[in-house]
Amino acid sequence: MHGLLAVSALHCAHIHPHQHSHYTHLSTHHQTLALGLFTTALPTLSPATSPAFLLLSSFVFLLNTYPLARAQSRGYTPITIPSIVQSLSLIRGTKSLLLLSLDVWEHARSGPMRELFADVTPAAHPRGPFVDKLDGLVDAVRGRLAGSPAQAKTRVALLAAVEALRHTYALLSAARAADWRDRLWTWAVVVPDGVLELLEGECPVALVVLAYFCVLVASVECGASRDEEQWFLKGWSGGVMECVVGVLERKEEEEEEGVWREWVEWPVGCVREGLNVLETSGE
Repeated sequence: MHGLLAVSALHCAHIHPHQHSHYTHLSTHHQTLALGLFTTALPTLSPATSPAFLLLSSFVFLLNTYPLARAQSRGYTPITIPSIVQSLSLIRGTKSLLLLSLDVWEHARSGPMRELFADVTPAAHPRGPFVDKLDGLVDAVRGRLAGSPAQAKTRVALLAAVEALRHTYALLSAARAADWRDRLWTWAVVVPDGVLELLEGECPVALVVLAYFCVLVASVECGASRDEEQWFLKGWSGGVMECVVGVLERKEEEEEEGVWREWVEWPVGCVREGLNVLETSGE
């Protein structure tokens, strides 16, 4: 209940900006209470109680997604790479809950939240500009990270992250627009743990991969039938992309090598122009 109240208060802050401070304070208060109860009750997780845990986990992710979506608005804290990584880690926490027990996973697939966990067959051979650009990105990653064993480990992780983008795109291409938001975060769930570590360390190639994920987020933002349906997501892609561009510009100055902005020129253009790559997908 506290999780629901936290989300409700945050929505009130969104639709009543003149009372933003009041409702944000209420949201934070209820989120703190919810997390305390969550931590205390976690040892008792069972198939019967799992829907409540999964729902709260989803609420916490939403509560941490909204500030990233609004970071370019006046009065909000600027986005940082650590805040992005933290948000992506939270959605992976839901996966961790499901993996605690096979019974929990089976109940999730058959219980009240089953629509969120229903199997979706990805498009077998998705086509479009996004896929073409991913093919080029694969070649660029292989070329940039060829060499030492340390680079080989990074290369394997980031190539897996690119393939996760391809898989997520295939899922979105096969799904109804109404289901895009639920399938979008597949990328964050399935990428190797090492990818988040590379993002945390501001690895330029990892940031480029994140920029391509922003293209998918922007497409889902564009695909909403009503802006209000995406109130907690609208703006995420733009804010995160500008953060990524800022870090890459700094990296160029530090390395005296002006290549990274070229790597993200296409995804930056997609996000800034509001291009929906899912409208150009096909098989």
